[in-house]
Amino acid sequence: MKIGLLILGLSLSHSVFAQFEFNWGFYIQPKYSTFIYNVDGNPAKVNNFSFLIGGEVLFEKERFEISTGLNLSRLSANHIDYSLSFVCDFDPVNGIDIYNSYARETHEIYYYGLPLNFNYHILENRNLYLKLGGTFYVKASDSFDHFLVECREVESEINLRQIVTVKNTLTTLNLGIAYEFIKEKFTLYIEPIIEYSIDQVFDEGIIINTSYNEDIPNNLNTLEFGLRVGFKL
Repeated sequence: MKIGLLILGLSLSHSVFAQFEFNWGFYIQPKYSTFIYNVDGNPAKVNNFSFLIGGEVLFEKERFEISTGLNLSRLSANHIDYSLSFVCDFDPVNGIDIYNSYARETHEIYYYGLPLNFNYHILENRNLYLKLGGTFYVKASDSFDHFLVECREVESEINLRQIVTVKNTLTTLNLGIAYEFIKEKFTLYIEPIIEYSIDQVFDEGIIINTSYNEDIPNNLNTLEFGLRVGFKL
């Protein structure tokens, strides 16, 4: 009975996917990542450049295309705060030098991503398409470090993983538009893409000190602008 159901399921799957043309490809995506959060009701953000690489399989029929695959994404933010410290930054002879003391935070998270996107080719020659979809991410690793420098010497070093918990999963929405250069069975494409996380990145803890007296809470989402370059066969 179970074997019969399995054979029937495989037959139905084959009949469905036989209507689609199958393609595969790889891509790399430099991206500009923005952490979005609120401090006392006021929006704020921290920016950084990062990247994403991946492979994809595509099922195509007429002007429609369904794509999925697997990717590796890096999400990072580096923040340096030169808030004035009168102990070290003020010199009665040389004046004020804000670079004598500062706080620096570095955040880095790696994710494995499983995307599901729907493409619609606008033009009959299939050179231009719109993309709408989402990606489900699973955390691979993370690191968070904080350095406090006073009078040009490291006063403290804190591993923020002790007080910050990163969620194991993250879901994003994707929106893009791509232009394809087609030559026989080889396709090269360039795709500006926007990705927004509908989940918050952290479970608990503070994130960054924007000054010596202000902490960022964990209500933090991401907005990313990328330029994907890839090929399909």
